[in-house]
Order: sequence, then structure tokens, then C-alpha cells
Amino acid sequence: ESYGAAFGITNLGKLRLTLRNWPTNITLDSSSALTPGIWTHVAGTQGPSGLALYINGTQVASNSTNYPWTTGIDGISVGANQFGDSGMQGILGGSFEYFGGLIDDLHIYNRTLSGPEIKTVYNATK
Repeated sequence: ESYGAAFGITNLGKLRLTLRNWPTNITLDSSSALTPGIWTHVAGTQGPSGLALYINGTQVASNSTNYPWTTGIDGISVGANQFGDSGMQGILGGSFEYFGGLIDDLHIYNRTLSGPEIKTVYNATK
């Protein structure tokens, strides 16, 4: 069994947030591709109103799926695929195990941030 959350980049270059509560995966993709070679601030939230995905402080996707956690997460992986998602790209292209880019300034919160709070975090990292 596996529980947790992950960011990834699809083979189309879109940002993907995946929440896993075995055996269910819930995914949320941005509507447009990220620009390679440009630092991008990404954030995802999960709360009573559902999932939300943010790029550079702006909400770019959401759904109303209420995702109840039935247990704690199985640990934290940064830059590695623990779910075996298909349709994702990585260091070698195609299906991946490791993210092929740079990650900086990771934050994990014990509550759901609001849109304005995410905007404040983004502005502080520019």
C-alpha cells in the first residue's frame, strides 16, 4: 500500500499533482506546458474544497474531489517517482524514477494554504 503526494511533469510538459491513497490515484494537470529552462514556482493544496494546483502564485487547475486520508504518508520523496505513474517524463525521458531538473526551496505545511498565502510565498521567492 502507498499513500502520499507527488508533483511531476507529463510527457506533454504539463505540471501534474498526484495524490495517492491506495489503490486510488487522483491527478490534476495544468492546462498548459511549463517552459523548460525557466525557474517556476509550483504549489499544490488539498483540503475540504478539493485539490488546487498553482504556478507562479496563480491557481491554474482545481477540482472538488474531497480526498480523505485514511492513514499517514509512507515518507517523503523529493525528485523521485514513488508511484510508478505512466505518461511522466524524467531524467531519461519516458517513464521515470528521478526528476531531471533542479528543485529549490521546498516547503511542506501542516495545513492547507489559501490562494493569497501561496501568492505571498511565491512573491517572497522571486
